[in-house]
Amino acid sequence: CVLSYTDYTGKRKQTWKATGLPVKGNKKRAEEILIELRKSFVIPNDNLEFHEGMLFTEFMKAWLEVVRTTVVPTTFGGYQTTVMKKFIPYFEPKQLALANVQAKDLQTFYLHEMKTLSGTTVKHEHALLHKILKHAYRMDLISHNPADKVDPPRAERFEGSAYTEEELALLIEKSWDH
Repeated sequence: CVLSYTDYTGKRKQTWKATGLPVKGNKKRAEEILIELRKSFVIPNDNLEFHEGMLFTEFMKAWLEVVRTTVVPTTFGGYQTTVMKKFIPYFEPKQLALANVQAKDLQTFYLHEMKTLSGTTVKHEHALLHKILKHAYRMDLISHNPADKVDPPRAERFEGSAYTEEELALLIEKSWDH
């Protein structure tokens, strides 16, 4: 079984585990073993420790390890993707200490994100940053949550539309033999 994951530094890694089964006639049993390994696998978290003066990006990586055990895997996957693909690449070059994160840093990040994303998506990012910083506050690593001072962008209102009779007829005609 091969387990692929992203380590605490954001690098892709793989771990191989032997099933001990003969190759022939054991596909179903091997898939069951893989499912069990996925459920029990914990990403190694070398050097992840909460401490005074840690970088904001270090804290986010450590927070991911904490939250992994409190949410369902799909929720965790969403958190991990946002932290590793959005937050870390933006904040890491700044080398910002957790204790020095200010509302203006978050506001600047939101303005940066609004250049390419919808207000709704950036609002979701704000909610996640708020949750991360709330954890830092509860752990007494920061004196207040700077996300409380920032207003997230307004979410766009969704307006759905239905097919016209002509569009529906065309859809049925084009997909008739599929």
